[in-house]
Amino acid sequence: MNTSLLIQKKVSYAQGYIELGMIHSALVVVDEFTLDEQKNPLVLSIKADVYIHLKRYAEAFDYTETLCKVYPELPESFIQHAYVLHELKRTQEAREILKKGPKGLKAKPVFYYNMACYECTLGNIDEARRLLREAIKRDRTFEKLASEDSDLELLHLKE
Repeated sequence: MNTSLLIQKKVSYAQGYIELGMIHSALVVVDEFTLDEQKNPLVLSIKADVYIHLKRYAEAFDYTETLCKVYPELPESFIQHAYVLHELKRTQEAREILKKGPKGLKAKPVFYYNMACYECTLGNIDEARRLLREAIKRDRTFEKLASEDSDLELLHLKE
């Protein structure tokens, strides 16, 4: 089996474990990647995802930062990196990372949703409201998520 197919298979296993809530099993899978395989963006991303689910944001940071530096064309890397920064209470940096992301980033509804969360956390309620409306306009599933998101709590209080 060629290396990229093997990587895809392992990543798929890890994603499956995450979806089943078996995060420690996912960690076992991602820990099996060789040093050479760890240069692959799929591997970096899934490793970060596992650490995010474990709420080990400092460890996830290393992987997301590498993704943004080595693969600056991947919008998902910037979304993931900004999320980690926000969880590390570095919300201002998270906002700046998203603003500097690749061109395709603004095509993703999650960009607007996450920016709304960051703006709300920073106290910029009107901008957060505008961004949240844009996210919901692009993807209605964000409406329910927003109603339960503690990052948007100030927004709900001001309505």
